[in-house]
Amino acid sequence: MDTDVSVINKAENEADIIAKLLDQNKGFNRVSHRPALEGVGIIRPVTEYEAFGSRSSAFNGIMAALEDDNVNIIGVYGMGGVGKTTLVKEIARETKENQLFDEVVLVAITQTSNTKLTKVLIILDDIWEEEDLGALGILPTDEHKGLKMLMTSWKLVLLKLMGSQKSLPIDILKEDEACKLFKNVTAPIGERAEFQYTAKKVAQKCEGLPIAIATVAKALKYKENLCEWEDALEQLKPSEINFRGISGAVYSAIEMSYKYLEREELKIHFLALLGLGLFRDLDTIEKVLNRVLTVASELKDSSLLLANSTPECCDMDDVVCDVAISIASRDHSWLSLGKENVFEGWSDEESMRNYRLISVQKTKVSELPDELECPNLNFFSMGSADYSLKVPNNLFKGHRCLDIDILGVFVNLEILVLRSSGIRVLPKEIGQ
Repeated sequence: MDTDVSVINKAENEADIIAKLLDQNKGFNRVSHRPALEGVGIIRPVTEYEAFGSRSSAFNGIMAALEDDNVNIIGVYGMGGVGKTTLVKEIARETKENQLFDEVVLVAITQTSNTKLTKVLIILDDIWEEEDLGALGILPTDEHKGLKMLMTSWKLVLLKLMGSQKSLPIDILKEDEACKLFKNVTAPIGERAEFQYTAKKVAQKCEGLPIAIATVAKALKYKENLCEWEDALEQLKPSEINFRGISGAVYSAIEMSYKYLEREELKIHFLALLGLGLFRDLDTIEKVLNRVLTVASELKDSSLLLANSTPECCDMDDVVCDVAISIASRDHSWLSLGKENVFEGWSDEESMRNYRLISVQKTKVSELPDELECPNLNFFSMGSADYSLKVPNNLFKGHRCLDIDILGVFVNLEILVLRSSGIRVLPKEIGQ
């Protein structure tokens, strides 16, 4: 009996302690922690950001809009390569550092975000067409009073269609800012007296676009001969190609940096980022991996891959990617299309017969041909294209380099990727 009384008294004492603790901590608004939402490393300092005067107006305008309770959707617009992504990354870092929002989520619009936190800033970067926010998992701002959205696009009209209440332009750098950025990247060589005139002219040819300036500066950073700088100046001629809001100056700058890559292996790797015949001298996967990582490191040093690229994922700026696609299509008989392209050129038999690589990842393809006539083809990828697209049974009929049904005659096949294909059984001929 005494034991029972003792247990009851102990329980009552513990209950009193728990009740006091609960009373002291009524302020708890959650007892669990959500997994971190996907982003792009926005909390660390943005090394590419320079607080130039021409950026301060847009930066201050965005920060003011974020603190305005009457503004929920904000837009930033400007041509490709002008620095929209870099600016909003710095905004994200600043708002998180100053605790203006409970969570800051930066997503590319090809990703999805679904969050119901108390006070959230969602940044949608690089919008190229009107998006259904509901399909992206984003609640309407009138239903979620703590939600604000910051969007970037190359076209003001797209921001308005997406409901932007305040849209701010981000312009090119002023001439003195462009020269300063160029000198900072090329230092100490770029600071030498004999390089000053050419450095200024090269910066001017980049037309105030940060991505063009940084790309050219990285290519010249270790060139100690003035003649090499003057040759670069000669190469920086405005390109006739102007697509997806990319200026000729940006295209020309990226193409020049591509030409400056010292090894052909680097050039092909930049265009394909695949092992298609690049490493025939290596006999183990480990050796190939080491070579790939070395190549990727060199491409990062040339500003052709983003600095936050990892061994698992090579990250490329959208503008640089577009230029790579253009060069590959023009110089290497590759049909490589991005997510904004619409392709209906299967009937062009003469062009199709010359293609050695076809990649239509995320491309808008209306339909596939009944039979593909590409005798030189050694790589075909639909990647993340529309999975509702019907694939004809005879698409690769008679094709001796590429056909899942006749793997035994794949004498040229080096890489076979079946990711997300739904294929569960392979024919015995794969052993050949």
